[in-house]
Amino acid sequence: LEVVSISRSSADLKWTAPERDGGSRITNYVVEKRDVRRKGWQAVDTTVKELKTTVTPLNDGALYVFRVAAENAVGVGPFCELEDSVLAKDTFTTPGPPYALTVNSVTKKYVDLEWEAPKNDGGRPILRYSIEKKEKLGTRWVKCGKTSGPDCKYRVTDVIEGTEVQFLAR
Repeated sequence: LEVVSISRSSADLKWTAPERDGGSRITNYVVEKRDVRRKGWQAVDTTVKELKTTVTPLNDGALYVFRVAAENAVGVGPFCELEDSVLAKDTFTTPGPPYALTVNSVTKKYVDLEWEAPKNDGGRPILRYSIEKKEKLGTRWVKCGKTSGPDCKYRVTDVIEGTEVQFLAR
C-alpha cells in the first residue's frame, strides 16, 4: 500500500493485488482511513474495483493512516495497513526550469524571446517568469524584466546594438 500523492483534502492510494485469492476471484477492495487521533477506522469505499483510489475527504493538517483489504465471494480478507501516518496538507514545490529558450527576432531596439513551460509546475500554476541577461563573457546575471503572466515569451528592450548577450528565463 502506497500514498502516491496527498493534499489537504484528499490522498491518492495504490496497492498490489494479494498473492493468493483464497480460491475465489477477487471482486473488489475495501478501503478505510483513520485519523491517528481517533481509535476507529472509517470506511472510505467498499466497492473499489481497481488497484488504486482517491480518498476524500481529509481534514487539513490531520495525520492519517490507510488500509486496504481484498474481498471475494467468501468475504473480506486481512487488511494491508500503511506503516507510517501521512499529513493531509498541500505539498507544493518550486517549479522546474523553463527550457528551449530561443531568440525569435533581433532589432536595434529589442530582442524577442520564447521558451517552453517547465515540465513540472510544482503543483501550482505558473504565475510569471523572470528574465535575466549577461554579457557573453560576463559572469553576473542581471534581471531585465518579468512577464505579466504565464506566457512563455518576452520582449527585452534594454539592448545595446553590437553587444553579445545571453538570456535566462526562470
